[in-house]
Amino acid sequence: MKTVSSILLFVTIILLVGCGKKDNPVPKSIFNIPSSVDVSIKLDIDGVKLINNSDNYTLFVEKERVVRNILFRYDYERVTLIAPNMSFVDINVVEGREYMYRFYTYNSMDQAYSKPTMKSVVYEVPVRISNVSAKIIGSTLCAEIEDMRGMDNVTFYINGKFVYEYNEDDGEYCVDIPSTVRIDFKAVPHRKGYDGVPYTKNFTRDPKDGLFPPQNIKVVQTGSRSILSWDKLEGYDEYNVYVDKDGKQELIMTTVATIFSYNIPAGDDCATLKLSSVKDKEESSLITVEICR
Repeated sequence: MKTVSSILLFVTIILLVGCGKKDNPVPKSIFNIPSSVDVSIKLDIDGVKLINNSDNYTLFVEKERVVRNILFRYDYERVTLIAPNMSFVDINVVEGREYMYRFYTYNSMDQAYSKPTMKSVVYEVPVRISNVSAKIIGSTLCAEIEDMRGMDNVTFYINGKFVYEYNEDDGEYCVDIPSTVRIDFKAVPHRKGYDGVPYTKNFTRDPKDGLFPPQNIKVVQTGSRSILSWDKLEGYDEYNVYVDKDGKQELIMTTVATIFSYNIPAGDDCATLKLSSVKDKEESSLITVEICR
């Protein structure tokens, strides 16, 4: 009888151990976490800039460190959590030293992590442009960089759009500019695949010195009704509004006001409007506005 009781006790213990609660279960949603990490690294004037390009997932960041004891060894320490579409600048860096980062996509609901992605970078202070000239002559912007030392190339932008890649010995580069009163010029230097410190220069032209279309057009959409508004141009007489029908412009209104209402025809989802300014009986170029329900 004693032997039977011992056997029953042993079986009971085995069942309890086998059916007991498991520690640290793997959350089911971990299998829905992207295996790749969408992260960008840039050199910032203050340190290494880490950018989380994901729209949905937080980025868990670790950085390699040296543990000093009897034997030198490498380990990782937590740096930060970066929310979706946000960035973080690691200021604890020294110029010329290589840094290794370990990234995980992180699901805060289940506290689940993806597999790690490793990326390294050698920190160098971003390059600056020291000698650049930019000027507007008529409807043309001309720019030149006199000293390209320390730079691989420089990219030029006008009003946020790329226009040219400038290289050493290019000399003065000139390009036609858009018909806007404000012109924003930016030159971004590059070295070893990283962006440097941008050079910017903003120009504001006098509307009286040219013939400009309406500026800073804004659209408020309510169902099929669109309300367009724009800045008043001093010295201009009136504004024309056209609708594009099968590639042909049909004048629908001439107005001295800077606001206009238009109803998208029934059966159409979108419409194309074109606006111009008139000064001394001369009409500017057309500017296109796409509107949709």
